[in-house]
Amino acid sequence: MKATANPKAGQGRRVGRSILVVLAVPLGIVAIYFIAVLTLSRIPVNADFQSVPGGIPVIVVDNGIHVDLILPVVAGGFDWRTIFAPAATRIGPELGTVATHIGIGWGHRDFYLNTPTWADMTATTVMRAILGLGGTVMHASYGPAWFEPDSSVFVYLPEADYRHLVKGIVATTVLDAKGGAVPLEAPGYGDNDAFFEAKGRYNALYTCNNWAASVLSAAGVRTPLWGPFSDGVMNQIRRATSG
Repeated sequence: MKATANPKAGQGRRVGRSILVVLAVPLGIVAIYFIAVLTLSRIPVNADFQSVPGGIPVIVVDNGIHVDLILPVVAGGFDWRTIFAPAATRIGPELGTVATHIGIGWGHRDFYLNTPTWADMTATTVMRAILGLGGTVMHASYGPAWFEPDSSVFVYLPEADYRHLVKGIVATTVLDAKGGAVPLEAPGYGDNDAFFEAKGRYNALYTCNNWAASVLSAAGVRTPLWGPFSDGVMNQIRRATSG
């Protein structure tokens, strides 16, 4: 008996192959992304960087996902209070008279404003950030220097290089007519911090950690060629300071 073709079976196979192709494309993109992370985060920029004894201290802090920079409020002839006004915090202007350091970070607006804890993270927030939807903000916190050996690294910069670091941070901050950062109406996480308008677009290729690496590399600090995750940034800096 001659077998007869089953049109429905053939159509089912074609649909199945189409589904596999549709699934394979995003999986392939994700695989390429992480291969690029593993490869490029191991390639250093400013490989010969060394901290300068007696230089201006910069603390690079990693909370596991996000890199922040902790800087002296006044150093190298520059005063951060002229950019990120302590008056924007809940404590107010008097905070600027007692704080010795400022913590600065750049990132996606939804991440900062709508996820005060990781428990508040949603799939929508993650997708908007990955796709570059929504604006960015600067986050500034005033207080004493804070340092955790397991999650922080000190680097010491000569004044000229520190000024490049300052320039890079200020260049990604929206300034008003008087040269100060434009504060957001949104409250900070606590009494001593505030959010400010920022420039730039956050996405999967340029994250908060890429921003930190870019301003540090402009100051001559060893950073990864491309490091969207915090560990890539921290690993390169640790290699430069471990000796």
